[in-house]
This record gives sequence, C-alpha cells and structure tokens, in this order.
Amino acid sequence: MEIPYFQEVILMASTCDACGYRNSKFKAGGAISAKGKKVTLIVRNVEDLSRDVIKSDTASVTIPEIDLELAGGTLGGLVTTMEGNLKAPEKEKEKAKDKGKAKLTSEETPD
Repeated sequence: MEIPYFQEVILMASTCDACGYRNSKFKAGGAISAKGKKVTLIVRNVEDLSRDVIKSDTASVTIPEIDLELAGGTLGGLVTTMEGNLKAPEKEKEKAKDKGKAKLTSEETPD
C-alpha cells in the first residue's frame, strides 16, 4: 500500500468477534528515509478531531497547547483519528495497568 508522504507500508488490522476490540497498526515496508517530514494540523473545531491520521512508528507527535509530547517509537505506527492520537497514551496506560493486575492475580501469594 502506498500513502502520500510515506513510503510503502504494511497495514495490520484485527478485530475480536467476541468483544468488538479493534486494532490497526502499520510498519514501514522499506527503508526509513534520511530526512523526515513535518506535518502540522491545526484543530479549529470538533470535526477536525475526526480527521484521519497516520503516524509511523518513528514519528513524534507534539501538541504544545496541552503539553503533550509523544516521542518517536512511543506508540508504534498508528492508523487513527486525531482524537485517537489524543486518547492513545491513556489507553496504553490502562493496558499496562491491566497487565500488571493480571500478573499480580496469577502469581502465588506467600503464606
């Protein structure tokens, strides 16, 4: 698949029929280019939050107005909306917290 401003990419998407969970990620299909590309999106209204955004796994996202900075590699490659980009860090924190709870409940506790 070729996407404007990107090289060839591999799109991975999955859906759980049992719970409805959906996930989509993509990886570069070729070498990382020597120079990056800066893209600026100015959000003026609620509809702008629904705009599709494709973030490579090496891209960083900075939103100074809300003091948010996601370094390259933080969330991997994402195919989402601008709103999804804003919610992604919180979702990752919740997933990590849930994994920690599952680990604690599955380990034996000392007597």
